[in-house]
Amino acid sequence: MKTPVIPQKIFSQKGQGLLEYALIATLVAAIAVFVTLNGGFGATIENLFGAAGDNVDVATSSINLADSVEEQDETSIDTTADESSTTTSNSESLNLKPLNWETEIAPFANITYNTISRNASVDDALRSEIRFYDTLFTAVEGHLASTYAKDGTKDWENFLTMIENTKTSNNIPSTYTRDEQTITVKKVGKDLRITYSDKEGTYYYKLSPDANNVMQVETNSNKSYSAFYSTIMSNKDGGGWQYKSD
Repeated sequence: MKTPVIPQKIFSQKGQGLLEYALIATLVAAIAVFVTLNGGFGATIENLFGAAGDNVDVATSSINLADSVEEQDETSIDTTADESSTTTSNSESLNLKPLNWETEIAPFANITYNTISRNASVDDALRSEIRFYDTLFTAVEGHLASTYAKDGTKDWENFLTMIENTKTSNNIPSTYTRDEQTITVKKVGKDLRITYSDKEGTYYYKLSPDANNVMQVETNSNKSYSAFYSTIMSNKDGGGWQYKSD
């Protein structure tokens, strides 16, 4: 009687299976040790994702002025009994957006102009002022000129007066010059105007309330404020500015 021949392939398959099982068992054991050393499964998950959560918190807290204004709660609209229903209904029909001038805008301007007064050069002062208005235009355009609709343009006018007083107390002139170029930042009635002039012409950007007391930016340039002044204040030709006495 012949001894049956067992194909070598069967032994090979069994050996491979045992090897795979051993590897899986080793991996599971390693994971178990790792979890145990890190305070259990829950703590391990927390350790893995805690850093990511911290990064999200930092990013969320880094909001600029424009973001803060856009996310302001609608409850800041004046709903006191002394405000007329007509004013409220007009605001709602025009979809006017409220803005807290006292807590959101005025401190921002005050800090900016105190920084400008400490700048080492006129060039740095002008750059700071130009950037300030770039942010201000973005933040307030399309918003009411006062925190409450019933106050009309009172907060905006107070804001303009505060800027004038701050510039005066810190001896910051309204006009900058360089060769044939002039930049003027000043209040004209209820308007805040930034005007640039050279031998090619005069261009202005005006921030003011419209007939509905909504803040609007008006210009005679075909460029946005940011694009226009970024060219003028570029590193290549942004220096050499001087103050011109008012």
